[in-house]
Amino acid sequence: MELTSYNAKDKLEGRTETTVLSSDGTEVNLRSQTYDEKDKEVVAMEFTMRCEADALHVDMRRFMAPETTAAWEGMENVSFEIEGDMLEFPSRLNVGQQLPDAVMTMKMMMSGSQFMTITIMITNRVVESKEDVTTPLGTFSCYKITYDFEAKSIIGTKSKGADWISMEKGVMRTESYNNAGKLQNYSVRTK
Repeated sequence: MELTSYNAKDKLEGRTETTVLSSDGTEVNLRSQTYDEKDKEVVAMEFTMRCEADALHVDMRRFMAPETTAAWEGMENVSFEIEGDMLEFPSRLNVGQQLPDAVMTMKMMMSGSQFMTITIMITNRVVESKEDVTTPLGTFSCYKITYDFEAKSIIGTKSKGADWISMEKGVMRTESYNNAGKLQNYSVRTK
């Protein structure tokens, strides 16, 4: 799967390619590679999705900004401890439905000592509407899920987001807004 990202003025920012590494029928291990606007790989990461109790559970690492860990990767004596919730997507969605919140905490360690903590929270998730979304792959019937996003570390940031999800094909479009509701960037499914 490929999502191509643009800023609010429709300028190319890059793309993210996600590939299935393995699957046992209920758990899928994936690799996500993010490329910049010049198609140079910025970062790669692995995450998990699991089908359980009539819902899809997505590893919250999927929602971390690639630059969060890119500067530290490969440095000697630096490690990461990640814990938290899986983000739940029920197998049946209905307009107006409230979805569970999720929190993830990442501790950055240097020589065994914690030197930074980053907490990511996705809250106020609501299935806002059912809409047709047109992408380079065609037009798809999607559920629009809106949410609040907050990252806390040395400096905290708050934003809002919307995802358009096809029950047959997955994520078809995403949008990110600043806390005042102004569009910052968006991604569209291109492969």
